[in-house]
Amino acid sequence: AVCGGIFGVGSSAFSGATSHSFSRDLRNDVFSRVMDLSFQQTDKFTTGSLVTRLTTDINMIQQFLDLLLRMFVRSFMMFAGGVVMMLRLNVDFGIVLIIALPVELILMALIISKASPIFKLLQKKLDKVNSVVQENVSGARVVKAYVREDFETKRFSFANDELTGIALRVQKIMA
Repeated sequence: AVCGGIFGVGSSAFSGATSHSFSRDLRNDVFSRVMDLSFQQTDKFTTGSLVTRLTTDINMIQQFLDLLLRMFVRSFMMFAGGVVMMLRLNVDFGIVLIIALPVELILMALIISKASPIFKLLQKKLDKVNSVVQENVSGARVVKAYVREDFETKRFSFANDELTGIALRVQKIMA
């Protein structure tokens, strides 16, 4: 238990440091790439989309990497150790675990393949929310001058509701 606790703390510390360093480097690279884009290339993206790529997307990658390093590595080690211990105790139970792994991997692949297109749609909806926010924050004086607060609030609410609906759909599939 003590060794498990020490290794757990070490795993969290190293995975956190690794994922944060990776996201820092990735943010620097993406920002440099955005700065190198031509005017024609920048016209293809909204400001909200670029901000999303530099913040939310990279944070999601960072969290995924952190989770991958902590959970999947740990889970694999526990699974391998469990199979070895089970084979030592009872070969039949060990074989059940060995057979269960490919079944579990196939199920995970099916779930991910079903959720993947929805994640792309989720990204578009998040870009839309960020674009509406960015437009309204940068143009707040114009919105107030033309008394368009209600219109812009409804526009934001619509984009936000769409994002929430897609996010909940993805969460149900992943659950």
